[in-house]
Amino acid sequence: MHEEKVGSGWRWLGAAAVLAAWGALVALTLGRLHPSGGLVMDWHSDAAIPVLQVNDPVFDAFRLYYYGQDRLGAWPWMLGQAARAVLGLHWTPERLAAAQAVWVLAGCLALWRLHRVAGVWLAASFGAVVLLAPLVHDFVFSIGHPYGWQLTLLFLAWGALRAFVGTLDDGAPRRRRLVTGAGAALLVCLACWTSTASGPLLGLALAGEVGLACVRTGASRRLLLALVPLGAGVVGERILRTLFRLHARHHFGHTFRTNARLDDLAHLPEDVRVAWERVTTHALGPLVLLGVMAALLATAWLLLRWRRGRLDAASPLTGLAAVTGTLGAMAAANWAMVACVAHIRENGHDIRYFVPTFALGLLAAAAGALLLLSALPFVRSVLPATAGTAAAVLLAATVWRAPVRAGAPGLAEAREAADAVLRRVDDRVVLGGYWDVYKLAAVDPENRLRPVPLEGQYVRTPFNVPRL
Repeated sequence: MHEEKVGSGWRWLGAAAVLAAWGALVALTLGRLHPSGGLVMDWHSDAAIPVLQVNDPVFDAFRLYYYGQDRLGAWPWMLGQAARAVLGLHWTPERLAAAQAVWVLAGCLALWRLHRVAGVWLAASFGAVVLLAPLVHDFVFSIGHPYGWQLTLLFLAWGALRAFVGTLDDGAPRRRRLVTGAGAALLVCLACWTSTASGPLLGLALAGEVGLACVRTGASRRLLLALVPLGAGVVGERILRTLFRLHARHHFGHTFRTNARLDDLAHLPEDVRVAWERVTTHALGPLVLLGVMAALLATAWLLLRWRRGRLDAASPLTGLAAVTGTLGAMAAANWAMVACVAHIRENGHDIRYFVPTFALGLLAAAAGALLLLSALPFVRSVLPATAGTAAAVLLAATVWRAPVRAGAPGLAEAREAADAVLRRVDDRVVLGGYWDVYKLAAVDPENRLRPVPLEGQYVRTPFNVPRL
């Protein structure tokens, strides 16, 4: 009894230390980036549209997704709309960027809960990846891109799916199973809503969790129920997208459908070559490849141990190998999807589409490094202390090397231009180029400017056109 109390005390102390470290990391990020305006790293129309959307007083099906696009879910901005309606809060670009930064770093806590021993190392590694890897940093903290919202949701949904599999595994009461399954389905739906690529990635995570459950208790038909929250979340997002398209077609005569189909076979060899070069020629490419290789080796080790009947599903080492394999598989899967989708080719295989591959691949490399170190018997015997020490060292290095960013000069220029326009007119449609009108209108705190791009350019705010 005394030993249980001591163990519980140490666990609470460890949790408090992790939360304190996370709070310090959030304070560091906001403190270093926010005073200089560096949280808003770039200011263009793609970044301005979320600001317009979060301050939009209208709630309808067109607001379910990023204006004029059916592939980027708008749930974060809809929550912001609700906060604005209830609290009267006006969202400036800086406020929205700060909220996104906190959400991104919440991914550290989600990863911490994925492994009871190595979770602290995974959390510290994610903090280092988003703050120190320039490519990942620039896109996950950018309010014009979904990757910051997506990555944290991937980890949360993964953890929720694991919890649901656990209720099937241990024969939990039906009520607990229903609540856990509903929570998992909601998080899967939010992840797929943020980016439809999340569905296949979470399918890989679920496959790993079900595989470990089969090792623990033997194959069971009951484990097939694990597919229910995943399927419900994917179908839920499809329903939301259908509502968006129907509303857009009825009111604006256009569905704003993204060409997300698989590319023609004729383009596939070139697509694969370009996707391969985009990753392998980047400075971080070798680390991503190491992460994928570590995942392959970890998976092979798990299968070999299983074939020999020596796989202990409850072992921390087994859990770490499974996490490594899943992270690497998710990185490779995103890489493969980017190589096969027509929309990506039409946009020149831009490097932004590979951000999840880089982030997940770097995490796989970090998990694989700890797994390799754990192969040493004396390290394996003190794995919690090893993971904690490594995490503390990495956190200190992250704090030391975290960048100080200057604000986007275009933001100050847009505010000056908006003030000049509003001194001449009030509550008017702003007609101009796509890359000008949205960034101008988004900085007006009273939403008096209604942006409409010139004829022949892409219109993301068709509801403003009748005002002409």
